[in-house]
Amino acid sequence: MDMNCPDQIIQWMEFPFEFINPEYKAGLDFSMESLKLANQGLGELKAGMKDWPQDNFQQMLNMVVLGWGAYIGETVRRSYPAWTWDFPDPSTGELPQLVHEGLGGVGRMVWPAVKMALARLHDDELDVALCSRIQMEEVEQAITRYENNRELWEKELEEPT
Repeated sequence: MDMNCPDQIIQWMEFPFEFINPEYKAGLDFSMESLKLANQGLGELKAGMKDWPQDNFQQMLNMVVLGWGAYIGETVRRSYPAWTWDFPDPSTGELPQLVHEGLGGVGRMVWPAVKMALARLHDDELDVALCSRIQMEEVEQAITRYENNRELWEKELEEPT
């Protein structure tokens, strides 16, 4: 296990692995390619949700979303090391998310991996692997563009006149 992965994320990832097709487990190696299996696993879970016991349906749904969101986020973090986990103050009720600090420590971008898992459970057409890869590539392109054109960054930071 990656020592940079927070304990809470590791704990959340344990739950959905109990309910995944055993054929998928070996392929869940935190590579961006493994998000295809996460996408399939979430699709199968969605199809089986109608059979979940109603008395603890919401609790199970929360654990699935947190667990798969943690896996998706940790996969992105390992593939794009500039992203780190951010844990908001628990009193806010907000969930951990990935953040990327802006150039020179100014600003930050946020990527809510847990919401990606929830969206997949509601949308059969959403492809978690493709969507995650495209979003990360777009962010990397934007960062590279700013790093290679500092004047663009400086213009963004100028006070409006």
